[in-house]
Amino acid sequence: MVAADEHTQEPLPGAVPELSVITVTHARLDLLRRKAEALSAQTLAPARFEWCVVVNGDAAAAAWLRASEFPFHVQVTELPENGPVAAGRNLAVATARGACLLLSDDDVLPSPDCLAAHLAAHAALGGRGAVIGDLRLSEELRVDGVTEPFEQRILQSGAGLWINVTGANSSLPRAVFQAIGGFDEAFAAYGGEDSDLGFRLRAAGMRFARSAAAWAVHVGRVLPDTAKAFAAGRAGVKVWRKHKAFETGVMLGVHPVLVAIKRIWLRSPARGLLSAERLAYELAYLDGARAELHSGARPKAEEARGE
Repeated sequence: MVAADEHTQEPLPGAVPELSVITVTHARLDLLRRKAEALSAQTLAPARFEWCVVVNGDAAAAAWLRASEFPFHVQVTELPENGPVAAGRNLAVATARGACLLLSDDDVLPSPDCLAAHLAAHAALGGRGAVIGDLRLSEELRVDGVTEPFEQRILQSGAGLWINVTGANSSLPRAVFQAIGGFDEAFAAYGGEDSDLGFRLRAAGMRFARSAAAWAVHVGRVLPDTAKAFAAGRAGVKVWRKHKAFETGVMLGVHPVLVAIKRIWLRSPARGLLSAERLAYELAYLDGARAELHSGARPKAEEARGE
């Protein structure tokens, strides 16, 4: 990893935070300012949390963070280049002091009760769980009532699933994160690092809980970005190949059997059930998965079934 330049705002006297908010940022200064405002508006007392930010090759953002004053402790680590998000998050966690980590991307604005709700959910789980907070699309970006993938209620129901763990609004014990080795930095391109972490958390015996109270606003649409959908499809196959588990391929929608079925369905008249935007997104994800499946040898059949 390239050399990092660290800056620490003086912590509040005698304060050891319970929660560390983990953010990696690049070229989003306006959003970073909005995020700082959202964190400053938390109902959780400022002494109970800190903000650990890794700035990837963005001198303007680093300078603004260092020059600003916040009611909570801020740890800034500046990298000279824009590197992979998995490595950036690991670096941010290395500076964290809180027993609980909240993975919170720079384009995610926590609601006023978000941080307090995450801590409350962890107290209910007894320290052996990961909490997935709801995500809502920013209303300024809402188009004709379209629901984004991260707003799908099937993903926000029940106890929560390992595939719902993302860097957007998920929290977990720092000790567990460190025990399983943090994010796998081999996922250097877009996608894969979140679902890989979630699967390893489940393998470590963690429970998963959805918290509607710990909601946050996502300032960014997913469906129009077919390039990221393609990359996510490729990343899903990489996660499946790494763990060689049938469940992984099924849950991520990249198992070869599912890919074949989905390809037929998306080219049938049934595709008319989807909006043009959603269809383009699903096709891009499918094409990414197929490209990655064809790029190397598949796991043995017995490994693919998890045997």
